[in-house]
Amino acid sequence: MCGILGYISHRVQPEAHDRALQLLKHRGPDAEGSFHGDGIGMGHTRLAVLDTSAVSNQPMFSHDGRYVIVFNGEIYNYKQLRAQLPYPYKTHSDTEVLLAAYIKWGQDMPLYMHGMFAIAIWDQTEHTLFLCRDRVGIKPLYIGRHHQDVYFASEIKALNALMPEPAIHDMAVASFLRYGFVAGGATFYKGVGMLPPGCTEIIRNGQARRGCYWALSQEKYNGGNRQNDFEEEFLEVFSASVRERLISDVPLGTFLSGGVDSSLVTAIAAREVPSKLKTFSIGFEEKEFNELHYASQVAKHLGTEHTEWVITEKDAMEHLMMAMDHFDQPFADASALPTLLVSQMARKHVTVALAGDGADELFMGYGRFAWMRRFQNPMIWHFRHLAAFVARNLNNTSGETWAQILKAPDKSSLPAHIFASEQAYHSTKEIATMTAIRYEEVEKEICRSIRSQQGSLMEQFAFEYHHYLPEDLLVKVDMMSMKSGLEVRVPFLDHRLVSWAASLPEKLKFPPGGEQKWLLKNILCRFLPEELVYRTKRGFGIPLAKWLRGELHFLIDDHLSAEKVHACRWLHGEAVRQSLKKFESGDDQQCHRIWQALLLSRFFNR
Repeated sequence: MCGILGYISHRVQPEAHDRALQLLKHRGPDAEGSFHGDGIGMGHTRLAVLDTSAVSNQPMFSHDGRYVIVFNGEIYNYKQLRAQLPYPYKTHSDTEVLLAAYIKWGQDMPLYMHGMFAIAIWDQTEHTLFLCRDRVGIKPLYIGRHHQDVYFASEIKALNALMPEPAIHDMAVASFLRYGFVAGGATFYKGVGMLPPGCTEIIRNGQARRGCYWALSQEKYNGGNRQNDFEEEFLEVFSASVRERLISDVPLGTFLSGGVDSSLVTAIAAREVPSKLKTFSIGFEEKEFNELHYASQVAKHLGTEHTEWVITEKDAMEHLMMAMDHFDQPFADASALPTLLVSQMARKHVTVALAGDGADELFMGYGRFAWMRRFQNPMIWHFRHLAAFVARNLNNTSGETWAQILKAPDKSSLPAHIFASEQAYHSTKEIATMTAIRYEEVEKEICRSIRSQQGSLMEQFAFEYHHYLPEDLLVKVDMMSMKSGLEVRVPFLDHRLVSWAASLPEKLKFPPGGEQKWLLKNILCRFLPEELVYRTKRGFGIPLAKWLRGELHFLIDDHLSAEKVHACRWLHGEAVRQSLKKFESGDDQQCHRIWQALLLSRFFNR
């Protein structure tokens, strides 16, 4: 795992290249290297995981000197590929296998890879740059353009050090206020975006040609018909995925929250490793957010070497804004804090950790899927506005959330509406008031692009998979783990498992009137007692509302003063004042809106 950067430009000075590389040092503390040619530059910072010797440092050249590669990620089937690709190997790394694969298959190379990756290869003969990103978007690759110049990097901060300062993208601000992240592969900066998952880009003579080598299939399930059939199919594919992600020349462990997903990853991994598996958990002083007792029970049953950390308000004061600032643009998912702290804790013991991310998206584990199912009922859909009125008069936080969801204007943007409303982010009407940006048509286009022939539940699935997963969840995990110099691997997002899960009919993922993620729970019951498996689900949330009313209230004072709000052109003073007034009166529904406004003000005023 590493940090990469590069550019096709005559404008980048050596000191700018060096400065950008240092900004990625946290991603690769073990080594760094650079390549400079005529109007081309590439840089790499290395976290050594496979073949930790210096001979595997990057940039790496092909045996004939024609190709130069910088690569971030892991190729889990590199040994099998190495066996079928003749090449004068000098290392035992997966990087050299990528060079051999590119010489053999060219731009079709990623079709043969199992893993997570962002790859850049420069052809010194053809003066062509090849970029590609893994199928699901686990590893980031940002691309910036200025006139005919092209820049790329693992993080925006490195791009900003290389290229002329870009203007702010107002539509990205609206997207952030709506979802808590920027949807559609854009960023807060004009001319800077992410290469989409499963895509390649070839750049030559200032011209870019983009192609996609993999997309989520809508093929229907054609496996066995009995419940036991697809349980065994899942276990076979998932176990293979976990085994592949256990390859390492350095110590590894797992994140263990005590929930179904991380417990299942840990159960399979503990069965596969020869020694005691190391596991790591984060909890909170606040009882309603603390699940450490479940995690410790799971660890005891599975026989792992377990380490825990209870996060306090003092920890939040020390780390929260540092974590949020690291994203280089406003990013509202405050669970970045526990992700950072569990990564820091794990890094003291291991270099690689396996995590359970992706299971809720693949197997419809979020409450948002339950809401989409409710809207399939014609009576609920027809009387939704009346139901919203009743819910709002319940005078509690849940009632307000239900009311926001039930106020769906129509079905054209329903998946995005359910997501934003359940998260208690700003409505499109509020965004228009605050920013004068009308976001409704953008949201409809986002949902039009994910329309499914398999029904509305699959449209919610597609929104979570194409947007929330690669643009929020995986960004959070990558940025926080790599800030700690830790590599995180996600077995649920093996592309073969993703394809298998996507093919399952709705009734197998989320049976009417049945248990969400029942398939995973049935499998987990083979390893753990039922009382540890069938319990109330909690998200990976933090007591943000309590903290903002307590030790972190200074953040509101610092960033949402009348002066600071007035200075930020995206914020509407009266809307912010009303949210603050309701929040101070105990309305937790306002917490996420205040958090977004706070982050926007901080970004703009800094």
